[in-house]
Amino acid sequence: MNGIQRVLKKSEILQDRKSFVDCRGISIFSFLETYVGSFHWVFSDSWGFYYRGLNHFSVYRDERMIHPFDKNIEDIYGVKTQPIRDLSLNEAVQHCMGLEVPLFIIAEAYYVPWISYDYLKNKHPHFFIITDYNSQKNEVYIIDYYMKFEEWVPLETVELSYNAAAEYTGEYSFYLTKPEKFYPTQTLLQSQLRSLLHNIQGSEPEDGNGVYSGIVGIKKFKEDLSFCELASMDKMIENWWNYLGEIGGLREGALEFIYYLNTSPDSPYQNQISKDLFALLNETANLWFSFRNVIYKYRGQESSTEKYTAFLQKIIENEEKFIEMILKELVSG
Repeated sequence: MNGIQRVLKKSEILQDRKSFVDCRGISIFSFLETYVGSFHWVFSDSWGFYYRGLNHFSVYRDERMIHPFDKNIEDIYGVKTQPIRDLSLNEAVQHCMGLEVPLFIIAEAYYVPWISYDYLKNKHPHFFIITDYNSQKNEVYIIDYYMKFEEWVPLETVELSYNAAAEYTGEYSFYLTKPEKFYPTQTLLQSQLRSLLHNIQGSEPEDGNGVYSGIVGIKKFKEDLSFCELASMDKMIENWWNYLGEIGGLREGALEFIYYLNTSPDSPYQNQISKDLFALLNETANLWFSFRNVIYKYRGQESSTEKYTAFLQKIIENEEKFIEMILKELVSG
């Protein structure tokens, strides 16, 4: 055993909304909370709407599909994600324990015994952390904050779920490099707020990439919807559910950062942010999820297009208002 065990702190979400953080996210946040003191800067310019067409819009700027908070992990904290590929679980554990860093495991939930509602019932990927290894008992210490589970588990138990997760292409186990020293300066804050404003405002396609972003993209989405035939729209709606969930989740991430700015002793805005700003951003996140529900409720109906475009117009108005409030309350100079 090398002393990593139980060092990781549990990250605390400040707002009532919790669903925007998944098992992978909460694992990474505990790492940042431990080594840096705060994970909230991953949300500091959390936004994103990139529109390429009615069946192709997302939170991803380009085809590399780098999530905004993954980008900030490296850009702000100096932490690099190192994938674990083509290694047995034992090899991966030994490698990370040698580096004295936790191992972030992707596992098949079907074979994870502490997930009682999925064990031997349902298949889907699940992330947790290995922080220590007992060579005498051949056990690993598991921290799974998503499931509120911390315990020594036989390596062979974890190995079954680790090997079964190989079928999830595009997902992988990994470790994070230790972060550089992090200082939450006013310069960094203003830079991130301006990045947030840019992400909200968006732009027309650049360099022929065909991508409309931000509010510009939402307006293009609304325009295309108004001319779309019901039959064509109905075929695409199935794909929209996850897209819209991720988009709403980024607004919840932005809300989390605003909570951090209003509560952190390190923030120049501690206890200074208006209730109106919180209310507006909360409503905006709600609108995206409500829009997702409305799409399914009225799909195939003649009046559906009008209802969809009216919802998008309200979203546009809210996001434009959010820009005004950020400029008024948070952006200096």
